[in-house]
Amino acid sequence: MKVYKIILVFLIINLLIYFDAGFRFTKKAAIEFKADTDVQILSTYKYNNSEIATFKYQDQNTLGIADLWRGFGRILWRCNYQHSPEVQDGEPFLFNGGCREKEYFFIVYTEDPQIKYIALGGNKKNYEDQGIIPDLKFVSEHTDVFMLREIKDNHGVFYGKNDKNYRLKDMVYVRAFGGNGELIAVEYYGDDAHYIK
Repeated sequence: MKVYKIILVFLIINLLIYFDAGFRFTKKAAIEFKADTDVQILSTYKYNNSEIATFKYQDQNTLGIADLWRGFGRILWRCNYQHSPEVQDGEPFLFNGGCREKEYFFIVYTEDPQIKYIALGGNKKNYEDQGIIPDLKFVSEHTDVFMLREIKDNHGVFYGKNDKNYRLKDMVYVRAFGGNGELIAVEYYGDDAHYIK
């Protein structure tokens, strides 16, 4: 009986240490501990032994990305996260994410109802600088270069294995398209997102 009490005390102490370090019983609670506000989880994506979640702050139109992993015998969740500031007046969308050795994960958030599709990839020096303005049809026919997503619930998510060894600067060529396939806005590496005039 004494052994069980010792084990129980040991487990409780460890659980408190994990809680102090930010681990929680649910993914939502782990994100809210780090974000220090209520959030709504929009989607989750599994990779290896972890998960990535997209979430929205309940009190503002701000989107975040949480990198979640388990601890304490896979009972608890902990996270690191990134968040985007709110969309400012005149900005077509917000872009966030990153590349890892084995995975990439990006999210694009927009409040512009005209933006229906988002594409990543395609260095502008190979297109715009050569006088080629990619439209939706062009992008959808060149999936070896571009990744295309439909905007749903104000955001599009790009996630997959990084088998092409993408680097962040390879991915930050973001193009936003309208419902008729026209190019509406862009963000190029080293530049801000802006509308096409």
